[in-house]
Amino acid sequence: MTRVNSNLGRFGGSAIFLSLLAGVWVGGPTARGAPLPTSQPASGPAELAHPATQIANPPQPGVRAGNGINRPVRPYSDLERLQSTQNVFANRPAVGDFQIGDLLHGSLDAEGSLQIEAVGFRSIHGQQRIQVRGVDPAIAKATWVAIAQGSAGDAAQPNVYVIFDRYDFDQTSPGQMWAVELNVSKNYVQIQGRGIGFFVHYIEMQGPGNQKTTQFSVSPTGGGPKEFSDTVSLQARSLANLQLRDPVRVRKYLEPMLTRILGHDPLLPGAGDCYSAFTKIPADPQVAKAVMDILPRLEADSFDKRETASAELAKLGAPGVLAVLRLDLSTLSQEQKTRCAAFVRTYRIGIFAFDDADTARHDPIFLLGALEDDDPAVRQASKAQIEQIVAHAIAFDAAAEFDARRTSLDAQRESLHKEITAKTAPTAPATAPAASGGN
Repeated sequence: MTRVNSNLGRFGGSAIFLSLLAGVWVGGPTARGAPLPTSQPASGPAELAHPATQIANPPQPGVRAGNGINRPVRPYSDLERLQSTQNVFANRPAVGDFQIGDLLHGSLDAEGSLQIEAVGFRSIHGQQRIQVRGVDPAIAKATWVAIAQGSAGDAAQPNVYVIFDRYDFDQTSPGQMWAVELNVSKNYVQIQGRGIGFFVHYIEMQGPGNQKTTQFSVSPTGGGPKEFSDTVSLQARSLANLQLRDPVRVRKYLEPMLTRILGHDPLLPGAGDCYSAFTKIPADPQVAKAVMDILPRLEADSFDKRETASAELAKLGAPGVLAVLRLDLSTLSQEQKTRCAAFVRTYRIGIFAFDDADTARHDPIFLLGALEDDDPAVRQASKAQIEQIVAHAIAFDAAAEFDARRTSLDAQRESLHKEITAKTAPTAPATAPAASGGN
C-alpha cells in the first residue's frame, strides 16, 4: 500500500502528538467526523485536531449564559477554520523549493489500492512550511506544511512518519475544498479534506494476514450548498473498487482531494501512459518541430544551457510528451535520452507505466481512465480498443462535452470493467479428460 519503509510503532501511537506539534491541521467535523475503523493498528493516528479548532467557539450575537447554565454556542464554521489557519502561517516564510513529484509518488498498485511513496522528505526536519511546485500553477500558490519524523541522526534511515498538508486559502466558496492532509507510514495512509460545507475522510491500511481495508466517508459540516450535503460511508477492498461501486461521489469528493495532495489524479493514466499505449496517435507537427529545435541544446556543453533546454521542453506539456515519444531514439545521445525520459516520466502514473503497449491496451482500469483523457484522440483510441475487446459498440461519445462524457462513463463503468476483465482474463489450460471407468 504505502511505502515509507518505516515502523510507526516506534512512536507508540503518537500521531496526535505529531499533529499537535505541527499545529497545522484543521480537524474533522465536531461530533460527526469520520471514525477510524476498529481494526486500525494501535500505532495509527486518530482523528487529528488543529490547535486552531480548539479556540472557543464565539457565541451567537445576543446569546448569553443564564441561570448558571452555559447555553449552546454556534459551531465553529469552515470559514473561521480557514481564516484561523491562514493566520497561523501568514508570517511564516516558505523554505526550500520542491517539485511535488519529487516529494510524493502516488499511484495504484496491481490490486487497485492506493500506493504512496514519500521519497523527498529527507531534508525536512520537524515542522516546516515549504515551497512546492508542479505542472498545475495552483500548486505553487498553495501553502504547504510538512512534518517528517524519522531516525534522528541517521541520514540513511527513511522517515518513520510523514504528515503533509496543503492549504488553498482562496477556496472560500461553498463546495470548494481548502485543506487536505496526508498521513503516511509503512502500512497506512490517511487523507482528510475540508471543504466549505463538507469533510472528506479516506483511510487505507494493511491488517492481519496482509488484508487491506479501504474506507471512504463524507460528512456535511453545515453552511454548504445542497449538492455538497451528502453523507457517505463506504468500505471496499481498494480505491479502484470504490470507484467502481460509487463513481459519482468518488469523482465528486475523493478525486479532487487526491489530486490536490499528489499533484495528479492516481485513478487516471497520464499523457505519457496514453501516448505510449496508443502508438498510432501522431504528434502535432508544430510541437514536433519545437522539440527538434530543443534537442541540440539538451546536450550542450554548458550545464545551464542544458537545464534551460529541459525547462523549455517541460513547457510543451502533454503535446510535447507525445512528440518526444514519437522520436527515433536511435538518433539521440545518452544525455538527450536521459532528459527526454525525465520529461516523459513526469506524465506517467505508477501502475499505468506498463512494460509494453499491448498490456496497457488490455487493462480495464487503464482503458476506462483513458476515456477521461483531455485529448479526444486518446478517448477515441480507448473507445475503439474497448469495443474491439468486448465485440460490441459502447454508448460513449468521445467528442461529447466534458460533463456528458463523465455522466455516460459513470453509468456504465462497473459493467464495462467486468466485460473487459472477462474478455482479457487468461484462458485456463484445458484439463485432460478423466480416465474411463471401464464400465
